[in-house]
Amino acid sequence: MKRLISLALVAIIACLSLFSCANEQERRGYEMAPDFRFVNRDGDGLTLKKFRGKPVVLNFWQTTCPPCRAEMPDFENAYLEYGDRIDFIILNVTNGYSQTIEIAYDYIEKMGYTFPVYYDVYGQGAYAYDISTIPATFFIDEEGYLISYARTMLTKDTLQQGIDMILEQ
Repeated sequence: MKRLISLALVAIIACLSLFSCANEQERRGYEMAPDFRFVNRDGDGLTLKKFRGKPVVLNFWQTTCPPCRAEMPDFENAYLEYGDRIDFIILNVTNGYSQTIEIAYDYIEKMGYTFPVYYDVYGQGAYAYDISTIPATFFIDEEGYLISYARTMLTKDTLQQGIDMILEQ
């Protein structure tokens, strides 16, 4: 009888711990940010998951997008202020025609921006985040949870609000 009670208690504890793990996202109230592959200027492959441990500002953009270009100075200022505490992934939606690594890189160089620029050459980021319009910005905490996002151009104030949200987590 004692053995049966012990086994029942172990089973209950195991079920509760599994339930707890399975519902971690639900308890926290946020979803995990989708992982995807992209490249840096040299063509080295990266994944979003590799950036865990620091909050992330993920911005989708193109050089042909006026609102994207308009918000870039605010991203540069935020990068200069928070770049030691936040990873900025300024992700060019590279299509190989009107948007190539070279076109995006040349634009960033010409404008003198120092934030890191990456390239969605596989289209995985645009697919994973359902990017149908740009700019789009996602705020991800250090554990990889998607805290907030905007599918429009950010103002300096809305960018700051998103940064504050991921730093407070």
